[in-house]
Parts: sequence; C-alpha cells; structure tokens
Amino acid sequence: MIQPSPLLQHTVSSVVRGLRQAGQLEMDAENHDAVVQFCALHMANATLGSQLVETLSVALVMCEHVEELYADNEEIKALITAVGEL
Repeated sequence: MIQPSPLLQHTVSSVVRGLRQAGQLEMDAENHDAVVQFCALHMANATLGSQLVETLSVALVMCEHVEELYADNEEIKALITAVGEL
C-alpha cells in the first residue's frame, strides 16, 4: 500500500476545509484528520491515470466520517487549483 505524500495530504486537507467552510461538505469537524487520511490514502493508491478530482470526490463519498457531499467536481477542482496557486 502506497502512503500519501505530505503534499497530497496538505492538498486534501485544504480542500476538505474549504468544502466545509462553504457548506459543501457535511461532517463533524473533529473528524477532519480521519477524513483527510482516508481520502489521501485512497488517492495515493488509485490506479495510474485516475483523475485527481474524481478520485477525491469518490473518496469523500466513500468515507464513513462524511455525511454528505454537495460540491460537484468543478467546485472541487477549483479548490485544488487554489491550493496550487498558494
């Protein structure tokens, strides 16, 4: 099993935080680290050539700590892009 890089974990953490702040992700804030770890691990082990945005979206939906995801792939993509611009 491949472990996620610090950059991937940072990106996922920023996206999850942004989604929560925008009301696009329902979850308990206390589970932030668990959601980030689950999603980053899922993404790190996705098949080569998988789409980053779609893989993160699927991971969020699959995560037991996420109650609901309202954002679409374009909103998630915008948050990922914003992390890259920092």
